[in-house]
Amino acid sequence: MHEKTKKIVGFSQTENIGPWRIAETNSIKEEAAKRQKTYDFLMTDAQGQTSKQFADIEDLIARQVDVIFLAPREYEGLTPALEAARAAKIPVFLIDREAAGRPGEHFVSFLGSDFIAQGRRVGEWLAQATNGKASIVELTGTAGSSVAIDRAKGFRNAIATYPNMKIIATWWRSPALYPLGRGC
Repeated sequence: MHEKTKKIVGFSQTENIGPWRIAETNSIKEEAAKRQKTYDFLMTDAQGQTSKQFADIEDLIARQVDVIFLAPREYEGLTPALEAARAAKIPVFLIDREAAGRPGEHFVSFLGSDFIAQGRRVGEWLAQATNGKASIVELTGTAGSSVAIDRAKGFRNAIATYPNMKIIATWWRSPALYPLGRGC
């Protein structure tokens, strides 16, 4: 058996489409390049598919990475992969989005924003800007992602006390279909 001379860092990206994901990926690659004498870096791209991301995580486990950084596509669907990483004693850090499970058990930690607070701030701003009267077309991110769920929760909580603010439609945005954020 070949002895590892460097630690191996695995990164499972949900997709590499759209300005945010490309910037996130480039940032992580730049940091990995700075540390290439100490760490090897393996990256996967789930291409917007939870099933592929599940397989990508299994592949990283099979390749015996020492740690996995995971940007989950959806909140649900990755628990078995997280459990497999735990069984292999590979720590997982969630970045940007959360996944089902408990910190300290299914993953080490979540590195990201308070998306409920973000949604609340937008709702408060809209209520003020419209004097509490608006017909709202809500544009969400990836359906089923923790980000979309949490921002919607914060937004809806913020506008709940305004009876003349109504969400008349909710559309999800697919980065694969609209990489520059145009359309629904």
